[in-house]
Amino acid sequence: MSFSSPTSRAQRSRRILPWLLYLYALVLFAMHFVRIFDNSFWGDEGFSIGLAQMNVFEMLQVTAADNHPPLYYLFTQLLYHLLGNHGYVYHLSALIPYGFILILACTVIFRQFGLIPAVVVSTFASLTDTAIMFNVEARMYSLGAFFVLAAYLALHNILHSGKTSDWVIFSVASLCAAYTHYYALISVAFFYLALLSLLPQDKSSFKKILITYCAAVVVYLPWLLVLLPTFKRAAADWWSTFIPSPINCIGFFFNPSWTVLIFGLAFLLYFTAQAKSSSKWLFAPDTIWLLAGLLSATGTSAVGLIVSHAFRPLFLVRYLYPLTAVVYLVFGFLLSKVRWRAILSSILILGTLVCSLPDFYQTYQREKRIDLATTQCLKVITPSQDAFLYTTNYFLDWTLFDYYFPGRVHAQIESSNTSQCFTSSDPEIWLFMEHALSDAELNAASDNGYSHTNVCNSTFAEGPGEDSFYYIYKFQKSANTAP
Repeated sequence: MSFSSPTSRAQRSRRILPWLLYLYALVLFAMHFVRIFDNSFWGDEGFSIGLAQMNVFEMLQVTAADNHPPLYYLFTQLLYHLLGNHGYVYHLSALIPYGFILILACTVIFRQFGLIPAVVVSTFASLTDTAIMFNVEARMYSLGAFFVLAAYLALHNILHSGKTSDWVIFSVASLCAAYTHYYALISVAFFYLALLSLLPQDKSSFKKILITYCAAVVVYLPWLLVLLPTFKRAAADWWSTFIPSPINCIGFFFNPSWTVLIFGLAFLLYFTAQAKSSSKWLFAPDTIWLLAGLLSATGTSAVGLIVSHAFRPLFLVRYLYPLTAVVYLVFGFLLSKVRWRAILSSILILGTLVCSLPDFYQTYQREKRIDLATTQCLKVITPSQDAFLYTTNYFLDWTLFDYYFPGRVHAQIESSNTSQCFTSSDPEIWLFMEHALSDAELNAASDNGYSHTNVCNSTFAEGPGEDSFYYIYKFQKSANTAP
């Protein structure tokens, strides 16, 4: 009779752990994948869709005027030309980068840092409120998160005597991040500063650092020359009036909010142990790498807040999303190195699942409801090519009319001045109102020769984080009405 040795049991455990991680990541990905078959968008997503359907040169001009680098829109254009004009195509522009983050968690992060960091990154990059939003939203934040994380992983290898390939990956990933979002440019700039820590210990690294710096300047300078003039013009007419607080920035990374307590405990335990173990702990590669990640998060927040207070509000907390995976990797790394790691990480993961899964389910149900309502509306909203569309909602007029009803003329009106719509000779008018029309407003239309039909009253498309309910009317010019 033979008995399994402890070593063989440990070997079996090591063999099965990767497969459990892969299965966990696959389930998380599938939860988001089922959400992309959706044709409900809001205004910013409509802007992305519009740029995806332009030619490259027109897109470059428009996105420069909007102060956003072009890489995400090039990626979305590629998906549009490969797969066509479908709602799921635009959601894929965010889902694919999220999938790449999970792949990094299951491969590079798992191999280099272990199971705990891989699970922490997979969980938080999937189930925080912001992850639930940006993993399928047709915007650039998920793509930026992937590139910033890839650059941060390459930085780790460089600080640990990395190979030439690590320097190349760092340069490419950081430049891609900078070409995805301008605040991602600020985020990776702190990684470039961390490279200078190599000089006191390795003078030969000066050449590689210099080449990396020069490559960054040469590759990004053409876009920077385009961006600065348009940024000055746009800043003078910036739409935001709200300036976040430092607490808002911290809360953006830690959701559920109680997870910041575990992060703080892991931080104290790790660095206290390091300080006791070595007098040179502050200059250790891991310390510099961890501090670079935290400095990037706090520094990007600080730059945004300082600029907003000094000039005008030019910073939104969602601009920090490209840094979230980096913060989660730091979190997981700290947890994996401290005492009570198994207990703390179990509390963190199980607690996050308990808090986040109900929110995910509610979000999924809300998206299904809005998409169903939008689909039903589109079946009965049938404007002719000559129809004129009016709405009281800015986002509909800005981008969504062009997506749902291409080629139609449209405009935004004040809710208190609907009568202006009926002073023209347009034969067909559609109103998308956020309130029901009064008898006086309907009489004004009738006095100008228009008959009306209340086509539907329903949620249509999607507001920025809220439902958008419309009263939708069709007005037809009577044939016997004098011009």
